[in-house]
Amino acid sequence: MSTYWVDLSEKNGVITDTMWTAIKARCEGVILRFGYRGYGSGALKKDAQFDANLAKLKQFGLQKAVYFFSQAINYNEGAEEARLLISSGAMADMDGRIYIDTEMAN
Repeated sequence: MSTYWVDLSEKNGVITDTMWTAIKARCEGVILRFGYRGYGSGALKKDAQFDANLAKLKQFGLQKAVYFFSQAINYNEGAEEARLLISSGAMADMDGRIYIDTEMAN
């Protein structure tokens, strides 16, 4: 088995069972985006495919990790994002990997 992991979010659309089979054949696990902070509004949003992707990960027996795409501009916003992820209960389904993805928007 490879040590590759793939990152999936609503940006990838709906993943078919054929695609999940291919992912399982090539990857050890999947890192799912739980949510993100909107660029313009700053509102916190849950990834529209998170629940469906998590159910498929369980069905196909792949390891699971989670990340939050952060656009926090200060400590309070970062803490708000972390609280949302923690309070969601999503981490209970993961195999121990939790990430914060931080990128600058230009």
